Amino acid sequence: MAGAVPLAVQGILDLATVLPVEEVVDLGPADGIAVSEDVRSTRKERIRRFPIVADRAYEATLRAHLERYERYHVGRIGLMSIPECRAAGAHLVVVKDGAYVRESSRGGQSFRDRSLFPRDEQDSILFEESRPSTRIDGSALVVGAKAADGYFHWMTEIVPRLVAGRRDDRARAMPVVMRPTGHEYQRETLRWLGVEPTVVETPIVEIERAIVPTFPIHLKRGGRYSGELVELVREFAGTVAPRHEGETPRRLYVSRRDARHRHVANEDEVEAALTREGFACVTLTGTPVPEQIRMFEQAEVVVAQHGAGLTNLLFARPGTRVVELYPRGFIAPSPFWMLASLAGLDYSMMVCDVVPDSVIPGRGHNNADIVVDVRALLRSVPGPRRRGWRIGRRPARG
Repeated sequence: MAGAVPLAVQGILDLATVLPVEEVVDLGPADGIAVSEDVRSTRKERIRRFPIVADRAYEATLRAHLERYERYHVGRIGLMSIPECRAAGAHLVVVKDGAYVRESSRGGQSFRDRSLFPRDEQDSILFEESRPSTRIDGSALVVGAKAADGYFHWMTEIVPRLVAGRRDDRARAMPVVMRPTGHEYQRETLRWLGVEPTVVETPIVEIERAIVPTFPIHLKRGGRYSGELVELVREFAGTVAPRHEGETPRRLYVSRRDARHRHVANEDEVEAALTREGFACVTLTGTPVPEQIRMFEQAEVVVAQHGAGLTNLLFARPGTRVVELYPRGFIAPSPFWMLASLAGLDYSMMVCDVVPDSVIPGRGHNNADIVVDVRALLRSVPGPRRRGWRIGRRPARG
């Protein structure tokens, strides 16, 4: 492949110094030092077990899969200072000295723009270094992420890292290098953070010195989030985002009627039953972020199908009751279970049958339509006047 050179996989400590978010300093010497990810400053997370509404056999299958996600160590968010490097691809993965820096990506293979990072016959990663580039002189805060076009990835991979980077006075004064943004919620959050990004569209960005915030997620074992993510997003909501005034419903059913896929097939029946229980049925597409923040801050109970709307659980108060409607056949840890646990919410998962014709070939059951057992759902949510349950109280750890 013309212009392609092989890449190694390097950890951050091989190439740069990982620092607390309050500091930005120069690259430290690392010649001849063999290091592992475990050397990084980490925090231990313990994720609570949660009720699963499903038949016993399927519940046992899910629990057996999810046990390994209940305890883990995850790297703390730091700032990398990397001189004379390149940020490549849609997600601005940092490349230096024949290696890509693992901590500049979210992990997994999806970080790679295949036209820039092809593989050879031996399945080694190559780098097409001859593609068009833009030069950035001086120091710049570089923030990219996997699929940052979606609300979930934007709020969990971009916003907390911008907040972390902006804590440092020197980093705050630097230009912020990003890929183009296409949604109003992205432009809103950037304005609130005081960020006027330097938007670069060439495949490669050459940077004199890149300051890169690390990710609040385990980089090798996907689905394991850091409690720092919750802290940073709430810091954003509490000190940056403008407040939305007025009362909002305390009992929310978040519908995906406005989404392209992943619907509730019997949603009219679900909405009718929940409305009788005092729920307001809402959709979130086009709803300003301050209103979404306020809505989830005031909520006492949230029922929602697996989807990006549940990202707003990051703004909910400890003790908020959450029921996630989950497709049967999708055996994977829900990120919203983990985020709900880290945020101190009272979470449960209700497994729902999928509509067979809605399963996309090769995509599994993640995006399939579901059918909700309405009676089981009503048993899973507290009644509007039921005693012995109140908001603002963190559920006991399991």
